[in-house]
Amino acid sequence: MQDERTLTLKDGRTVLMRPAGATDAEGIRTLFHRMPERDVYTRFFRNIRGLSNRDVQRLCNLNPDSEVAFVAAVGPREDPQVVAHTCYFTDADTGYAETAFMIHPDWQRCGLAGAMQSRMVEHARERGVRGFVADVLATNDSMIRLAQRASAQVRTEPEGSTVRVTASC
Repeated sequence: MQDERTLTLKDGRTVLMRPAGATDAEGIRTLFHRMPERDVYTRFFRNIRGLSNRDVQRLCNLNPDSEVAFVAAVGPREDPQVVAHTCYFTDADTGYAETAFMIHPDWQRCGLAGAMQSRMVEHARERGVRGFVADVLATNDSMIRLAQRASAQVRTEPEGSTVRVTASC
């Protein structure tokens, strides 16, 4: 399909990256439950034990004009395992999109987040998004570095315990 991409990662593993859909709800929930507490906190900025049905639907049933999500999946197409999820939500007033990631611990540090970010940037440019913003915990060095690699034009602003990263497309 047009928006699907097979990605070969630094360690040689392959994943299928594609737009998230309603059939990914349980896969996203399973991904969430496999994340360490620290990763959950850095993603949601609070300690939560699970995703409500409403939360999961918000992560996979999106408005393609302003809310976009991709999953990285492995295994058979009929029963895929979601190993990563990324999304962006565009602010119509600013033209910038807020972005977030969830990556299964076994799939971190292999280039998956960077590949997903590159695809999101490409997708966003095609839709006229001006850039991305992300509020990242100041202690989350890997996400700050990832956000800084999004563009040649990146601004970081410390805001207490977080850092606001703004990258132009």
